[in-house]
Amino acid sequence: MNQTRNDKLSLLPSSRDLPKSTNLFTLGNLVAACISVIIVVVVLQNVTIKRYNRYFPDRALDLNSRNMQKNHFEKLDEGEKWIVYRAAYRSFQMLNLLLGVGMAALVVYSILFSFAAFPIILVSVIWIINIGVYFRETYRAQKQ
Repeated sequence: MNQTRNDKLSLLPSSRDLPKSTNLFTLGNLVAACISVIIVVVVLQNVTIKRYNRYFPDRALDLNSRNMQKNHFEKLDEGEKWIVYRAAYRSFQMLNLLLGVGMAALVVYSILFSFAAFPIILVSVIWIINIGVYFRETYRAQKQ
């Protein structure tokens, strides 16, 4: 008797008891997962910033500042700026590669299954903006 009750309780949150509402169950799980991830990211970001501000009080981060990233970058020494430059360029290269692979994958997917122009256009716009920002910043740096 007790085993049967436990079995029924274990099936309550599953979609097997509700065959007509599997989409609602899946959507509920997706929404709950997204909310959980956002909460974890916000909590971890706050913990990280508090810890950073405790270890580096002379370069404390202020999330309420409009130019927080620019102000923080100006407080870095030359070695730290060089590290940021290298990391930013490596990030640009990786994003450029991933956007190219994503574009190829979307084109192959569209050919094999069903044509969908929106994802291809979206990835194209993001790719163009990424390269455009890089070249604009490179041009600004050369003018100085």
